[in-house]
Amino acid sequence: MIAIFFGIIFIVFFILFILIDNFTDRLIGWFLGLFGINSGRVNLLSIAVKERGEKFVFSVKNQGKLGVKIVAVVGTDGGGQEGYPIPYLREEEMGSFTEQQARERFAKTSIKPNQMIDVILDGNDIMAKKYQSLAILDDRGNSNDVPAFVQCVDSN
Repeated sequence: MIAIFFGIIFIVFFILFILIDNFTDRLIGWFLGLFGINSGRVNLLSIAVKERGEKFVFSVKNQGKLGVKIVAVVGTDGGGQEGYPIPYLREEEMGSFTEQQARERFAKTSIKPNQMIDVILDGNDIMAKKYQSLAILDDRGNSNDVPAFVQCVDSN
């Protein structure tokens, strides 16, 4: 009888802990989002190949009400294997930073509401790894596919 009583008490406290944890997580996420630190939703507007075979450039626009932090670009090949092409924010950065430096700079990128940025990838790397899809990852683990990527690859 005592074991059942303590079991019920334990379950009630466990459920309350989960509810309070979820509430505080959302509250903190909302508060930090007001300062553009995290939260929000990334929407991709367009993809354009500026120099075929050399660079893939696509624009990312945050159409949410809060800032969002993007951390990586992930590509998936025909066999379902994931890879992480090196993303750049400016063409001048290509070749001037090590892979680690370029990834760190990209991972620190925050996009404010209604702000648009260009993401530049090495086209030769994309073609060599035969990616069939690309996606942007944000700091909350959300993935947003790059639309029309396959058509751009096929046109090269």
